[in-house]
Amino acid sequence: MRSLLVLALCALLEYAGAACYSGSDPVPCYSCAGSCTFDNGCHCSNDFTGCVPSSNSECPMGDNTCCGNLVGRYWDSSLHCCTETPFCYPGCSGDEVCGVVNNAAVCVCDRNTYQGIKISDLRASVDCDGGLMTISISRCQLQQLGYDASTLHFNGDSAECKASYGESRNNIRVQSIQLRAVSGLCGNVVTKTDSKIYYSNTLFITQKPGPIITRNPIVFSFTCEYSLDMQIGIMLSPQS
Repeated sequence: MRSLLVLALCALLEYAGAACYSGSDPVPCYSCAGSCTFDNGCHCSNDFTGCVPSSNSECPMGDNTCCGNLVGRYWDSSLHCCTETPFCYPGCSGDEVCGVVNNAAVCVCDRNTYQGIKISDLRASVDCDGGLMTISISRCQLQQLGYDASTLHFNGDSAECKASYGESRNNIRVQSIQLRAVSGLCGNVVTKTDSKIYYSNTLFITQKPGPIITRNPIVFSFTCEYSLDMQIGIMLSPQS
């Protein structure tokens, strides 16, 4: 029984070692007094040829820079070596997996997360923070439905009307776009009561590029509410 355990342990160690790069071109960094830096990657100290690290001390970066001399290899900080398994830095959100795109390890949408989703299931979150309105929507949900998250836009031709960006919120990858609470900007419509001021607008999202347009744009209407006192305070605040 003990011999079986030893054999099983040896097999596991062999399998684990097989995942690590063990070639000689490029050479291990320790064999040529090499080091890894953010600016230059991993190189030998004598002739500046590329090398491959084999420990965390040789690879201080928390990303895949240390394996840049090897195509299709990625740094595993737990094994202290370059492996064939993609590792994404920073880590992926809950609705993503780490995949390979153009030989780079990147977070991509997990297709299993939103199977069966319908357009009616989409929800946009709206933050009305001071004089800035931020609208966010799941990138992977949009992708699953065949829409292009990078096309978030309001009405208007200025950069402010279509400058969206990706981020992670509550462990979900979202595409966000911000708009200042200014009357008429990118289609902002203002209404007032005795104590409140409301900024309303419409967000548009178009489908992924293709030979035939088969889907109408997704449209989200939203409103941010502010007190008149707060709005006056924003208008009177000093500008840097």
